[in-house]
Formats: sequence, C-alpha cells, structure tokens
Amino acid sequence: MTQLIYPLLAFFSILVIPGIVGYALLPKTVEKALQWLFGFFIIGIFFLSAYVGMIPQLLVKNIGVGIFLLCVGKSVIQVVQEHKHGIRLFAVSLPSLIIYGSICLFLLYAFADIYANPIQGQDGIVIWLGKAKGFYYWNPLTAISFVRYPGLGSMLWAVVMMVFGLHESYGRFIYPVAYSMFFITLWSSINVKKYALSYALCLAVLLFFFFRPSLYSGYQDDFLSLTGGLSVALFILYTFDMKKSYRYMLGCFFGGSLGLIKNEGVLLGLIVFVVFLLLHFKTMRKEWKEKSFFYIKGILLFFIVLGFWTVAISLYGLDSRNIQGDQITLQGIFEGYKNFNRIPIIGTYFYAYFLQNPLFIFIFLGSIITAIVRPLYRRTIIYILLIIFFHSMSIIWVYFATTAPLVWHLETSLFRLMDQHMSLYILLAVSCIQLFLSTKKSSHISL
Repeated sequence: MTQLIYPLLAFFSILVIPGIVGYALLPKTVEKALQWLFGFFIIGIFFLSAYVGMIPQLLVKNIGVGIFLLCVGKSVIQVVQEHKHGIRLFAVSLPSLIIYGSICLFLLYAFADIYANPIQGQDGIVIWLGKAKGFYYWNPLTAISFVRYPGLGSMLWAVVMMVFGLHESYGRFIYPVAYSMFFITLWSSINVKKYALSYALCLAVLLFFFFRPSLYSGYQDDFLSLTGGLSVALFILYTFDMKKSYRYMLGCFFGGSLGLIKNEGVLLGLIVFVVFLLLHFKTMRKEWKEKSFFYIKGILLFFIVLGFWTVAISLYGLDSRNIQGDQITLQGIFEGYKNFNRIPIIGTYFYAYFLQNPLFIFIFLGSIITAIVRPLYRRTIIYILLIIFFHSMSIIWVYFATTAPLVWHLETSLFRLMDQHMSLYILLAVSCIQLFLSTKKSSHISL
C-alpha cells in the first residue's frame, strides 16, 4: 500500500497544481478546464525558459515554489470573495455526472495502466524520456539528446520527476489528465440546453473511442494533437462569441505552443493560425480600428511562443535548418518536388491508414453533410477540413524530402503523424453530433 502513496500523490498534484496556477493567472470567467490547461503549459514554459537561460536549478525551484505560493494566496482570496455570503450547495445534473464520471473512470484506468506498465516505445524512451532525464539533471542544452527537437512535454515530465523522484511513470500521468481537460473544455464551453443529456453521452463515447495507449507512451504526437485541437476549438468558439476575447488570446497561446512540443508543430501551428486569419479576414478588417491592438497582441504572442525553441537553439550555435538530423533539412524540403515518383508508394500507406481508421472517413463525410444542411457550421467545418488538408499535404511533402529509406520512414512514422489529426476529427464529430441533437430554437450552438 505504501508503494501507491507516491504515485497517487503525484497524480493528485498534477490534477491540482496547474489548476491553482491557471485560476490565479486568468480571469475567473474562464472555464476551469482552460485554467488548468493554461497553468499546465505555463509551468512547462517557465521551467523551459529558465533552463534555456542557464539559471541554476535550485534557484529555479525556489522561484517556482514562491510563485506557486503566491498563486495559492491569490486563489484563496478569490474563492473567499466569490463565496463571501457563504458556500452555496449546488446540484449536479445528470449530464455533468455522465461526463465527469466517465472522465474519472478513464483516469483510473490510465493511472493503473501507466503504473503497471513501464514505458516501452523506442522513441519514447530514447528521445522524449531521454530529454526529460536531461532536463531533470539540468544538463547543458548542447548535451541534451536530440536537442533540435522541442521539449515542452519532456520538461513537464521532468518537473514531475523533480518533485517526486526519478520515476518515469509519474511524469506520464500528465498526458491523460490533459486529454481529459480537453473534453471538459468541449463540455463546459458549449451550451446545448435541451439535448445536454444526449450530448454528454456522445462526448463520453468519443472520450473512450478516441483514446489510445499511445497517449501516455512517451511519444508526443497525441499531446501535439490535443494542443492543436484546443487552439482550433478556441478560435472557433471566439468567432461564435467575440465578447469572450480571452478565447482568441488563449487560442494564439496554445497555437504557438505547438512549436514547443515537436518540430512539425511549428508547421501545424502556422496552418492553424494562418487559415483562421484568412477565413476571418473580413471580420477582423471591420473591427480593425477598434481592436487592432488586441489582434496584434495575439499575433505577437503566437509567433513569440512558436519560435521560442528555434531561437533558443540558434543562440547556442546549433543549426536549426537541420530539422531531423541529416534525414530532413530545409534544402531537402525545397527540393522535394524532385521525388514525385514516390507518390504511388506513399499513397499505398495512406490507403492502409484510412483502411484501419474507417471512422475518420465517416466523420469526414458526415461533416460535409453537416456543412450543406446547416450553414451555421459551414465556416467551422471548412476551417477544420482545410487544416487537415494542408497538414496532410505537408506530411506527404516530408516523404518527398526525406533522405531516409522511404518504406522504413513510412512504416515508422506515417500512422503517428496522421494521428495528429485526432482532435480535429473529434471537433468534426462534435459538429455532426450537434446537427442531430440541436436546433436553432433550442440551443446556442458554439461549434
């Protein structure tokens, strides 16, 4: 029983600490799941920035503890102010019970699976756990394995190990919790009144259906997908209710954070952000006189966060043009057009991927029908489909550019790269679900 105390304490801390930080730093009107996610990313970026700045680890830990205590103090004050007339009892609705109950069951399963099964994936061990251990020991940046790969996920992994010891399983708890918070955001941000019960049941089904053990295998693809999907969802939600300006700023923040998770996150982040700006250019132009500073702040925030790791390794004299060693370089990407003869082989593997994931085809077709039947969803669906299209084209181009054996590269990476669209298919599924569960008269539709 005593062997369970530390992992349970680590799991509980992951659930609580980012929430306290986010609650203290963001306005109280922001959804609690978004506060947790923001606090989660801010903690990682704080330690990552301190690491790049070569600040001594002991000093960083002390500053981190001090900041956390300030956040605790501010959170206590906010809670007292919100409940100065006494704590009100609240009734938990059946739909909410379904959502949170499903999430609790999922987290219990994930906790048990992580605790019982050590990490096994080669890249998860060599690259991402290796980087986490390098951060844990606060090794010099140039001594970190695969230093050109961004390391936000590994840094968050390392922070948990800094507190609870060098146990790799503790750090992997962060990924299922982040996955759960993504679904809570979809639940708490979307107001479907009359069909709340049906919507809750559908979200619970999606929660378990899209889950896969690779989420906490150490690989960062699912984490990248969640971050991208969160940014897309926030941009969409902002367009439906532009009074909630924090959604635009948080969308920029999480979109930029993609560049801190994996190299391909830079491209995915640019696609998410640029497509959003293009689709909403007319609206932004109309509001430019009144909101120009607001939009510029978001753009600057996005590019500062997105380019942080590239600038950091450049300052250390590392060549950021070699994206993945000698296998993929900027020069190779520019010359990818020379390898169009690879299309038949690449197409075969894409066909195999969709053959193993037929639901994605049904969701795609359902979203097309939704866009035709319900014009309210049209821009939302077009936005998501354009992201999937341009990102898929970029993946294909990577295989044109690679100098590694093509079949080996396809077999070891294609399925993982395409799985980065997972959260986008979840958003498409949510749009299709709302077509059947809601009407203009009965609910306010946000996705």
